[in-house]
Amino acid sequence: MGKSEVWYCDEFHLDNCGDEQWDYDTQTFEEWQAFITAKYGPIKDFPIDEVLKYYLHKFFPAYPVYHDNFMIMV
Repeated sequence: MGKSEVWYCDEFHLDNCGDEQWDYDTQTFEEWQAFITAKYGPIKDFPIDEVLKYYLHKFFPAYPVYHDNFMIMV
């Protein structure tokens, strides 16, 4: 697909967050990143190894926002 990274988040941290400091329709991606970082701290990298440890056993205790640069874990 030609992309090297993705930002995962649930709807309550993007277009349906209800925070008066965020307007999905008018603010930029960089403003969204700054808003999330100011509100919740630095955006964490997606922990694929941790997710796989939980797979089939229980739910992964996830954060609402992640960054993934598609690093292949070996």
